[in-house]
Amino acid sequence: MGSESSRQSLAAIIHQTGPDESFLVGTEQQLRALAHGILDQIEAARGSREVWGVSVKESGGRLTELWGDACVDGMFVTKSERDTKKLVNELRKNSGEPPIAAEGWPL
Repeated sequence: MGSESSRQSLAAIIHQTGPDESFLVGTEQQLRALAHGILDQIEAARGSREVWGVSVKESGGRLTELWGDACVDGMFVTKSERDTKKLVNELRKNSGEPPIAAEGWPL
């Protein structure tokens, strides 16, 4: 029975002037834990399911603080850069943001 205050604090993602200028903020220990957590989740990604038409392996577990400007709760591991770009655009559209329309980005 741990309380929120006894939980190890995590690094945070903070926007300075907007989403295009963000920083990872934390102690050296928190940032190392984030890096290890990312690698652990890549290794733990299992299964194969479709998310908006893209085949992914998935893993979960909070990596960053809830109070930051973005909270990382898990990851989707795609098979190709094209799949990554397709999924990014689908996630953007799902959250009400316009898709990235740059060259090489599937709409």
